[in-house]
Amino acid sequence: MIMTNLKTIFRRPLIIYLEGYKREASEIKRLIKSIYNCDSKIISRKRRKQILCNRRICKRYSLIITIGGDGTFLRTAHFVKETIILGLNPKPLEKEGFLTTTSTEEFKQLLRMKNQNFSVVRLPRIKVRINNKELEEKAVNEVFIGSKKSYKTIRYELIVGNKSEEQLSSGIIVATAQGTKAWFRSAGGLPVKNTTENNKKLYFVIREPYFGRVHSPKLLMGSSKRIVIKPKQNSILVFDSLSEEHSLKKDDFVVLDILENDLRVLNF
Repeated sequence: MIMTNLKTIFRRPLIIYLEGYKREASEIKRLIKSIYNCDSKIISRKRRKQILCNRRICKRYSLIITIGGDGTFLRTAHFVKETIILGLNPKPLEKEGFLTTTSTEEFKQLLRMKNQNFSVVRLPRIKVRINNKELEEKAVNEVFIGSKKSYKTIRYELIVGNKSEEQLSSGIIVATAQGTKAWFRSAGGLPVKNTTENNKKLYFVIREPYFGRVHSPKLLMGSSKRIVIKPKQNSILVFDSLSEEHSLKKDDFVVLDILENDLRVLNF
């Protein structure tokens, strides 16, 4: 979708910056003020897992701009519902910026251009329910379920479609289409592109599965609209490798669903 009425998007911006990039945030605030005659609220993100924007706060703004790496973008995007979000990379030569492909300098130049068209890209996210209670956060890249200590294995039942299997492994990674290019890929999963069909699915890969006399798992990688996991021992669930750890108890019922076209990202 092409957005030509930028004044609507910029009518009430929120700028969230990683500590150390206050100057960049202030410059962008002044530029938005001079072009669109609106005031932006600025918030500093000081800690890796710090929550800055819940759904109640996020819905007050027409646009949320994050300045930092992918971590700042992801942590904010966990709680965004309908608000459009834009991630800026202040150091493109140092930060990978898979989700923050535009630098702050490029953004300032684009703002000054007249008749600049912005597109809004819709990305899928993952919704999680534990014992029928939906968590407020939504994963952009992946959800990890495993032991709190990476050198330990966990036992669980994995249900994908009409297939189920009890497994023993160091954990399971469930990803969106864009998430298959991140940790999922490093764990042995196959990356896919963000297409209409791919955005309708979740993708899973089992980390370091145990093979022995009792366990000989076959559901090691695949895709589905819904994935169910029933831990057989205490474990944790984490969004995008940087959320708070959600504790899982034995026999909890964890349901992961895909939310296609869920996150609105400003792109140009």
